[in-house]
Amino acid sequence: MNNTSELRRRQRFENFEKAFLLLKEALEAKPLDEYSKLEQEGVVQRFEYTFELAWKTLKDRLLYEGHDEKTPRAVIRRSFSVGYLTEEDAETWLESLEKSNLLGHTYFSFAWKCRNY
Repeated sequence: MNNTSELRRRQRFENFEKAFLLLKEALEAKPLDEYSKLEQEGVVQRFEYTFELAWKTLKDRLLYEGHDEKTPRAVIRRSFSVGYLTEEDAETWLESLEKSNLLGHTYFSFAWKCRNY
């Protein structure tokens, strides 16, 4: 791995750590139903970018080990097969992927409706 790739991998991991701590902070501060709708949307946004950084961080690790997976689902499955994730963890990651995809589709539908008013 060249210096540029190593630097990018480290930066992504550091960004993931920061994003994870921000999401954890929001989830531990109070129950989600006590947040305003706007605050809830912010927590959802934190989840989305934290998950994005999480799977890409795993992808970087896999690439370093010689596995060139392209999609989040492939990264999760390969991470399980090489032992980075337990079966329970992999199931949680796949559920998170489904939720992330659903959020993306919901946002797109909402934005499309707003645009057509």
